Amino acid sequence: MSAVALALLIAAPATVLADNWSMIGIAIVVSEIIVLAGGLTWLALLILAPKR
Repeated sequence: MSAVALALLIAAPATVLADNWSMIGIAIVVSEIIVLAGGLTWLALLILAPKR
């Protein structure tokens, strides 16, 4: 499931960038990058957190 979400997060900005450089497109790309960074940070914290 996470692999599908990751693929969408990577593919969506690429399609927007290829389509147009409107303010909406740029806003979508910026929000996607923020979400991607947050998701990768959360994943890293899950992996690095000590197991109980």
